[in-house]
Amino acid sequence: MLKDQVRQLQVDKTVLESKLKEAFSARPAGGDPRELAKAQEQAKTLQKENDLLKVTLAQEKAKPATIDPKVLAQTQLALVEANRKLTEQTAKATKLAEEKQFLQNKLSVMSPTEQNAAALEDTKKALADAKRELAMQREVGAKLALEKEALQARFRNMNSDGEAAAALRAENALLKKQLADAKAVVTGQRG
Repeated sequence: MLKDQVRQLQVDKTVLESKLKEAFSARPAGGDPRELAKAQEQAKTLQKENDLLKVTLAQEKAKPATIDPKVLAQTQLALVEANRKLTEQTAKATKLAEEKQFLQNKLSVMSPTEQNAAALEDTKKALADAKRELAMQREVGAKLALEKEALQARFRNMNSDGEAAAALRAENALLKKQLADAKAVVTGQRG
């Protein structure tokens, strides 16, 4: 798709160059020197814009050729999956934090006695386990957040390639209009 657009832009560029050369070669006999100078200045401006278009076209050729719809769809699915996993991990981390708080409260209420020493030790172990699990869940959540951000950046980059092609088409249309205006000025000087 982008290759076809680049080819079309090259064809349009070639046509514009030939029309520009034609406009340069058409000099009116005995016309007003101010009109001639104005037409020549306009032709120079068009040539500069044409050169700019060539540079832009070269830059577009250097970019990746096309966006494969399958790759785009896979990236979108991966982004959705990363969002789902992140939500799931956030919920687990919240649950573990609540469990940790409950165990800490239970631990602080208990006073060590011989009757509840075993229960107190079990609660301490459960609290340590909850802290360890919470730390692991936070680490997984952080990794998933980074993965999500990378996927979003990749998705944004894929969309920007289409915008560059649209900008080239708009610039091409502007150059065509300016060339037509220059031809009209040169034709008006002949008549």
